[in-house]
Amino acid sequence: MFAETLDRFLPGDYEMLREKKTFQTLRGRDAEVLLRLTGLGLLIEDIHRQQWDVVDTTLIFDDPDEIEKEERVYRRTEFGNRMVSILG
Repeated sequence: MFAETLDRFLPGDYEMLREKKTFQTLRGRDAEVLLRLTGLGLLIEDIHRQQWDVVDTTLIFDDPDEIEKEERVYRRTEFGNRMVSILG
């Protein structure tokens, strides 16, 4: 599993993973790299923002266009932490 993941690394992936455990980005900036590393199981998106609210007993959902503009937070998975320690 580690060898297969390592085969899919691109230049700079290891340094990026090694330097931080948490990554914050807006859509478009570094998003491709973070999504690729997420696809490899090395990162996971922290979903902690509310997408709805209750106002006077009415359920109001956030505008999907505004949600897309919000900052995304990714963190290393346990597998990502192991990969960094192995390559250490």
